[in-house]
Amino acid sequence: SDMATGSADEIEEELRLFYVALTRAKNWLYVCCPLRYYYYPHGKSDSHGYALRTRFLPERLLPFFECVTTGPGSSDEASDGRTGTTDLTSEAIRRRTKGYW
Repeated sequence: SDMATGSADEIEEELRLFYVALTRAKNWLYVCCPLRYYYYPHGKSDSHGYALRTRFLPERLLPFFECVTTGPGSSDEASDGRTGTTDLTSEAIRRRTKGYW
């Protein structure tokens, strides 16, 4: 995260962990980034900030990714009529990955 570390050693360790995470995928890789985060958990307030993408994925690399935005109220139907292609809610991801372990 952009706020987690500051020293060169800590940033190097973050980069190492990010590299390990990216290089262990066998068939598919989902890199998720929250668009916003809430300051107070559990609905106590709607105060939020906007999250930054990791420092290790610069703008010039984004064309190599398929970027999808989803959230509450997102449709499970794609614009071309296919269904299930944009179902990236936490519950849907849990349901799909449950059988892997």
